[in-house]
Amino acid sequence: MLLLVTSLLLCELPHPAFLLIAEKSDLRTVVPASSLNVRFDSRTMNLSWDCQENTTFSRCFLTDKKNRVVEPRLSNNECSCTFREICLHGGVTFEVHVNTSQRGFQQKLLYPNSGREGTAAQNFSCFIYNADLMNCTWARGPTAPHDVQYFLYIQNSKRRKEIRCPYYIQDSGTHVGCHLDNLSGLTSRNYFLVNGTSREIGIQFFDSLLDTKKIERFNPPSNVTVRCNRTHCLVRWKQPRTYQKLSYLDFQYQLDIHRKIQLSNLSLTFFFPPKITVSGDLENRYNFPSSEPRAKHSVKIRAADVRILNWSSWSEAIEFDHLGGIHPRGRERLPRRGLDREGNYLRPRGCRNGMDISASVTLGNCFLDDAVNLYIIFYVFI
Repeated sequence: MLLLVTSLLLCELPHPAFLLIAEKSDLRTVVPASSLNVRFDSRTMNLSWDCQENTTFSRCFLTDKKNRVVEPRLSNNECSCTFREICLHGGVTFEVHVNTSQRGFQQKLLYPNSGREGTAAQNFSCFIYNADLMNCTWARGPTAPHDVQYFLYIQNSKRRKEIRCPYYIQDSGTHVGCHLDNLSGLTSRNYFLVNGTSREIGIQFFDSLLDTKKIERFNPPSNVTVRCNRTHCLVRWKQPRTYQKLSYLDFQYQLDIHRKIQLSNLSLTFFFPPKITVSGDLENRYNFPSSEPRAKHSVKIRAADVRILNWSSWSEAIEFDHLGGIHPRGRERLPRRGLDREGNYLRPRGCRNGMDISASVTLGNCFLDDAVNLYIIFYVFI
């Protein structure tokens, strides 16, 4: 427990290995290093310093190892600045410039990632699934000692709430992942920190910024149905439930349709145009020509955010044929009886025009398809 507390303090408070470097704006204004007292709080990502009287100009920025500069906006009378979206595991240098009516101040604050090189968690990734759950995984650093232990902390973009991993995934006693079943504390963009402890050596930390839109994996569309008349078939589906609040315009779908022909003992499968793309603004439906007599077909659908196109897995393949019915593979079949001369199901006694049906029709229910041709589906469960 002592090691864990120590690790948290090293991560969340100004690092003891910070180096303060004073610079002279000119030869006449030599200022002691303690005059600004620059300090950084990694928990809030706030850089602050002692205010100076009669300040006319203030500037704060950081430089990473690739010499990239991040500089937040700052008013002259402010004595702190906040870095909203930065990662620190590569090591950064903070710098503050302050001019007053009498002199100028410059001070640097080095923020290294202390610990042995190669001990930090690596191959870090997270994904949201089933709309309410998230898994994060990582691997042990290549030079990490046998007793290393890693811990995950998450902060939302406002830095007002910290989430500690509630359920760790372990490999030989070492935390290598985390499962979260409550995502209420997350925002659209979140900061992830994996730090570590060991009795032998210091362990470096790893941090990352992740966008929930980019890491969510959609479930496949549900309630896939197919309705056919003599010339066309209409495929419908329900958009998947998501963690993000998305409208139908945010979705894009792909349909994979196969046509199967049985020639004596030889079964042939013909493919429609590869992966038919359907925009979400088409009301989750796709109508395509398919004339009678109709060979057996199968269709499956997947979904993605139109801005990212990180595709879901495919839905279960649905089979349909000249009966205009739906055959979830291996579960249900339609009987070849009760047909009229044109191959349509006869309407049984008690069925009324316009009867509503659900996605799963039970024995004896009726439905009215979109082409106003009335078909009766009897499901025989096997």
